[in-house]
Amino acid sequence: LTLCFGPHISGVAPKPAAEALQKDFEAVVSHPEVAKLRLGISSFLETDLVVESTSGGKSSMLLNFVRKKLVKNFCKVGEVVKMKLAVRSHLPNPISADAINILLVSFEKYEELFHNRELVSS
Repeated sequence: LTLCFGPHISGVAPKPAAEALQKDFEAVVSHPEVAKLRLGISSFLETDLVVESTSGGKSSMLLNFVRKKLVKNFCKVGEVVKMKLAVRSHLPNPISADAINILLVSFEKYEELFHNRELVSS
């Protein structure tokens, strides 16, 4: 069901069909056996994390295996780093979240998890 929502579909899907699919999706994720599982990065949510300037500057590179650009921000130990997180839903109706967790992993660990099709866990 999560693949029924995303930036490529949300603008063209018929509203009654999208609303019916969201209703089904909500019923599934609210079930006790499913609710305790992490949804991970899903196509129905789009995130944008912006890191404000740090003392060490930044560099960017293309990550071919995820087809995205990676921006590395460098900072000193103990430096305060400010970030802004924007989350956009591609669901047709509003949703609310009880909690949002941000898990930080090294680039090497992220690449390993991605290639093994595993989720980041705490």
